[in-house]
Amino acid sequence: MEHFDIGRWTDYVRGVVPKLEKESMDHHLTLGCTECNQLVGLMRRVWEESRAEVSVPEYLVRSAEAVFHAPASAAPSPDWLSLPRLAARLVFSSLLAPAPAGARSAGEAVAQAVYHAGNVAIDMQLDCEPESTELTLVGQVLDLEQAGKPIEAVPVMLTARKKVVASSQSNRFGEFCLVSRVQPGLTLCLHLASGAKKVSIPLSKLMAGVQ
Repeated sequence: MEHFDIGRWTDYVRGVVPKLEKESMDHHLTLGCTECNQLVGLMRRVWEESRAEVSVPEYLVRSAEAVFHAPASAAPSPDWLSLPRLAARLVFSSLLAPAPAGARSAGEAVAQAVYHAGNVAIDMQLDCEPESTELTLVGQVLDLEQAGKPIEAVPVMLTARKKVVASSQSNRFGEFCLVSRVQPGLTLCLHLASGAKKVSIPLSKLMAGVQ
């Protein structure tokens, strides 16, 4: 199946592609291409937010950058999911941070958390509007032994009940972006090749905090 590049999907969301090309792109989406449907969903959110606000929120900027700068071979094999697990320790969560009275009276759309696993830090933001059926997870992988240097080409996956629902790998800034349907049991998995181990981080608590 031939895919359209991100530039064409951006024009598609903005409604500036020629009629014949739009019909072809519509047909491509109706064929059920998961990758392109997820990309269109992300671009549509960025476009809608950019029209609604003077400045685009930082988490949307990072989401778009992670897509634009993603390596071409962002399709890791699930084989490494059977590797030994390296425990991840939560060192920060925005859901646990104190807030002024009344500041959290409504559901937050974004939650941030930082985990440490060995000499690696995983800084991530989960965006999930209340009652939404889709979430976006943007993250960055950093080397703690090298003063927080970004780690490139780390395979990442979202799994649900042992099934891979989204996959990518970190770009040259150590960033990644995963889009998935909201569903029970979502877990972020990273393959730390240097130690031949995997890191698994359940997202249930973060999801509960933003829904």
